[in-house]
Amino acid sequence: MKQKNSTPRCMNRTRLILAVVIPALLPLGAMAFFKWLPAPVLKYFLFTKGIMAWTLTEYSIHRWAYHTKKEKANQERDMFNHLYHHTHPGDMLITPWMRLLALAAFGFAIWSLVAGPVLLTYLTGFVAGLAAYSLMHYFLHQPIAATIIPKLVKQHIWHHTKYSNKCFGVCTTFWDRVFKTQPAEFRELPETAIRFYYKHEDAKANDVSKIVRKLCAGRMAA
Repeated sequence: MKQKNSTPRCMNRTRLILAVVIPALLPLGAMAFFKWLPAPVLKYFLFTKGIMAWTLTEYSIHRWAYHTKKEKANQERDMFNHLYHHTHPGDMLITPWMRLLALAAFGFAIWSLVAGPVLLTYLTGFVAGLAAYSLMHYFLHQPIAATIIPKLVKQHIWHHTKYSNKCFGVCTTFWDRVFKTQPAEFRELPETAIRFYYKHEDAKANDVSKIVRKLCAGRMAA
C-alpha cells in the first residue's frame, strides 16, 4: 500500500527552493576558497561540483515536486505527467531534439573545460549532469541496463512498484542514503515487479526472462 505524504506543501516547497539555491551559490564559495589552485585544476573541481549539484537538484525535484503534485493518470502518452510514467514505466521516449540537446551539452562541456572561463565550468557541469540524467533515465528502462548497472535498476524498479515514497535518485543512490530515503534492506525483487517494469513493445519475452533470473538471483545491499 502506498504511503501518503504528510509533509506540509510549504515545507516541501522550501526544501525544493533550498536544494536549487544552495547549489547555485556553491561556485562563489569555491572561487573564494580555492582560487589559488591552477586554472585547469580549478576547472575540474568546479565541473565535478556542478555535476554533484545537479544530482541534488535531480533528487529534490523528483522527491518534492513530482511526488507532491496531484496528477491524473490519463491514458495518453504524456511523459511530463509523472504519475503516467509510474503507471507506464516502459513508455519512454528519446526524441531527436533530446539527443541534439544532450550532444550540445556534452560539446559545450568539452569546450568549457578546454577553452572556456573558469567560473563557467560549474554551470557546464550542472548542464552536463542534466543531460546525463536524461540519458540515464532512458537507459534504466532498457533491458541491457540490468546487466551493466543492476543496483540502480533494482532501485528504480522498487521506486516504480513498491517504494514510490523512496528511492528518488536516478543517476546515483547517494542522496537517498543522505536523506534516509533508501530502505535499510531491499528484499529480492518479485518477478511480477520486473515484468511490470519492462512491459513495453521493445522488451522481448526472452530478454525479460533473463532479466528476471538475473535480478532475482540475489539481494541488493543498501
